[in-house]
Amino acid sequence: MTTDTKNLVSFGCSWTYGDSCKNIERDSFRSILAEKYNLNQINLSMPGSSLLSMQWTLSWWLNKTDVNTVKQSFFLVGLTGEGRTSWYNPKHNKHQAIQPWDKCLHSTCMEWSYGDTIDSNWYDLNKYYYALSHSQELEKYNIDTTAIMFDAVASKYNIPILQFNTVATLKPKVDSFYDINIKDKLTELCYPKNDGHPNELGHKFIAKYLTETIETNKLLG
Repeated sequence: MTTDTKNLVSFGCSWTYGDSCKNIERDSFRSILAEKYNLNQINLSMPGSSLLSMQWTLSWWLNKTDVNTVKQSFFLVGLTGEGRTSWYNPKHNKHQAIQPWDKCLHSTCMEWSYGDTIDSNWYDLNKYYYALSHSQELEKYNIDTTAIMFDAVASKYNIPILQFNTVATLKPKVDSFYDINIKDKLTELCYPKNDGHPNELGHKFIAKYLTETIETNKLLG
């Protein structure tokens, strides 16, 4: 890292976004890290995201962002589940789009979030994908290609990056991946009742472990 690092750019799913935190922009682990290192937050994480949609989001951000901003950034990448997928819908306007890149129909949300607001053909596409294409081999490709893409972009711009698993279970073989085992470190007190997302206490623990990784590997400061 150089002293020019000014932005914390976060990618991931609901874990990185901060679901279950009452004040997401204060209590999520990305927010805690941004405050600790005095960095501007650029949140590109989104609940329901897949590894594929994380790639699309990275591409979207790079295409619209000044190169100097990119070069002043630290990438925080919470890798989500390898079995998830997303479908890009250029006409996506019925589901509440929180962010401008959010034109995805996520497989994780299709059964409980969209209801009758989308064409039923999307459900068939999702069903046939899992029936005909999805496999353990493809899951490995999903996480490897995502991690390699983020790693390559960080290397191109010579910026710090920390990749780690939130929902993902496989381990991509890139130098920017750190095997932190977050889920193994969280106790029942770190989750709200009947909710698989960490609460404020859980996010404090995650921030602690990420800080230890950052400090040990001199990624920032």
